[in-house]
Amino acid sequence: MTMEGALTIPSRDDQTSKPPSPSQKLIAVALAAVVLVIAVIVTRSANAVVVVGPTLLLLLAWLGGGSGSPPT
Repeated sequence: MTMEGALTIPSRDDQTSKPPSPSQKLIAVALAAVVLVIAVIVTRSANAVVVVGPTLLLLLAWLGGGSGSPPT
């Protein structure tokens, strides 16, 4: 593999045609993990599921729907 292939930058058209982008998915998953950790620390009980459950469902709906923006 040459360095030329590794340094190829996708055009702006390619980035806008793929909602959401891999970086957006990574950020969303990281935020979901942070929310989970905070909920567990704050509640220190099974009630964290009540807080995190709907959040993860919305996250999965956003990532699976391909709308390009979080549901409102």
